[in-house]
Amino acid sequence: MVKTETKKYTKHKRPVYDFYKGARLLAHDKTDKELAEMFNVQARTIRWYGSKEYHRSLERRSSVKNARIAYRTGTMISDDDDCLRLIQELDDED
Repeated sequence: MVKTETKKYTKHKRPVYDFYKGARLLAHDKTDKELAEMFNVQARTIRWYGSKEYHRSLERRSSVKNARIAYRTGTMISDDDDCLRLIQELDDED
């Protein structure tokens, strides 16, 4: 019996957010994990702050002056070796 090697697949793109408290910008172009570390919450909390459901719930509030809000601004490519190799291959094709 031949053992096959399993390849570990990871996600290479992570969403990037701008994070506000009220009208004040607290962080710009950070991932959910980076924001979670900065503000001592879980990454899923940051994703909740950036969700459409949370934004709709803010519309029902009487005051959003101190509300924490995350806006998704794009995606960031991680720095692992496979991803960097892929980017270099794409650059070489051009």
